Amino acid sequence: MMSPANSKSPAREDDFCAAPQVYRSLGFGLITGYLKEQSKPKILDLGPSVSANIAYLSQYHSKLYIENLSDSVHDINAAMHAGEGREQAITSCFQSYGDTQFDVILAWDLFNYLDLEALATSMDYLSRYCRHGTRLYALVGIGKQILDSPSRFEIVDDDQLRYGVATDSGRRSPQHSIPDLLRRLPEFVVRRTYLLRNGMQEYVFGYQTY
Repeated sequence: MMSPANSKSPAREDDFCAAPQVYRSLGFGLITGYLKEQSKPKILDLGPSVSANIAYLSQYHSKLYIENLSDSVHDINAAMHAGEGREQAITSCFQSYGDTQFDVILAWDLFNYLDLEALATSMDYLSRYCRHGTRLYALVGIGKQILDSPSRFEIVDDDQLRYGVATDSGRRSPQHSIPDLLRRLPEFVVRRTYLLRNGMQEYVFGYQTY
């Protein structure tokens, strides 16, 4: 069963991708392997609605929620200056998911575009909808440059993704380190990380309850 994606207006590929290519993704391969072990998994996709991804994920009889944050990163970062109301200002950028507990959250490359404190508040909100073992997938830029805006990720198969990466143009990468990320994600642990040749590092996090 697929639930309709209550997403913002779909992003055009030209808005996000510069020369998209297919890259092998061991980290995403772990995510698909995990999905195969679940019964009717619940998935939260934080990127734009992509028809190929919806078609691919449907094979797992999943319930898919799409929360397109690609156009909201500026608002989320700006909310950090809202004083005492900043948490409410940030979480207002998200849907409410009721009593849903996600099996997988696909953050794609959004961590690159969120200030660390905005990232912490966002993930603290989303952790309300996690259960023990929830997987969080993210790609973090480790090179000097990233694209001006979040990339558009398209699932090609179990361990291959199509997306664009920055070369000589784009914006400066924040190069979030593992310690920086873990301080902002206290309820998550790194299960696997892979260094890619395209200037990105894959992370598969697991949510833990204590």
